[in-house]
Amino acid sequence: MQQQIAPDYRQIIPSEMWFDLISARLQNHYYRSSRQFFADIEAIKANSATYNGEQHNVTQDAKEIVKRVSAELQKHVEKSGEQAIKDRISDARRKLEQQPQQLSELEESKDEASPRTSPASTTTPRSSVQRRRAGLRT
Repeated sequence: MQQQIAPDYRQIIPSEMWFDLISARLQNHYYRSSRQFFADIEAIKANSATYNGEQHNVTQDAKEIVKRVSAELQKHVEKSGEQAIKDRISDARRKLEQQPQQLSELEESKDEASPRTSPASTTTPRSSVQRRRAGLRT
């Protein structure tokens, strides 16, 4: 707050907050969470209520801004949360799809590395993957 407009503002309000500062913080990636951002928005409303009073038009405007910002922020958080869940599900599906292939490759490399000592080992599938492929019980 400008000293000329409200000379006692800094004595009454210990932690100033204003929209240009929030904007600069957004541009500089200052906020690490939505809570930090929302705390600054709330501070504008709280400071106005403390300095101007609850019923002052500036405080009413601040309340409306906080309400709108909160609603938009909630939409964003929900959307990001949904996307994060979808991403985790996709990752899990990819990993599950890769496992049989990786298991098969591992079994094949294991079979190639182990010596064949008996004729039965060449005709009877030894690994669970090989038995499944051959239609045998594991």
